[in-house]
Amino acid sequence: MTFRSAAILGDLRIAEIQICSLTNRRANLGKLELTQPLLRRNLFASVNAQYTSGMTTFYGGSVSPYSIVNFDRFGRRIGRHFDLSPSLYNLLNKTDYDPPSTAVPEAAIQQDGPTFRTKMTWHQGER
Repeated sequence: MTFRSAAILGDLRIAEIQICSLTNRRANLGKLELTQPLLRRNLFASVNAQYTSGMTTFYGGSVSPYSIVNFDRFGRRIGRHFDLSPSLYNLLNKTDYDPPSTAVPEAAIQQDGPTFRTKMTWHQGER
């Protein structure tokens, strides 16, 4: 919100206020996550859904809203020293775009489709 000018006429105050929407900023973000312990609480499964509203880019274009679903598994104490966490992002292969900064000439950049990631953590010493 930007305050532009004001005038006072006796007890009557007149103000002109301009409402500005910011560019390159999402108005609404939402996330829902469900996690379930499995196998004596050493293995967990998690599903999360994320919603991102549309937005205006620096160049005057717009980016559509989208929602994605991710799946994660987390295993604690796999063996004596390891934790293991495989994840699948964008499970439903939704196409989504994000606007770059002003340093990049494109109005919107398409994001990756389904992505698989595995994280292994080694712990020194016995647990």
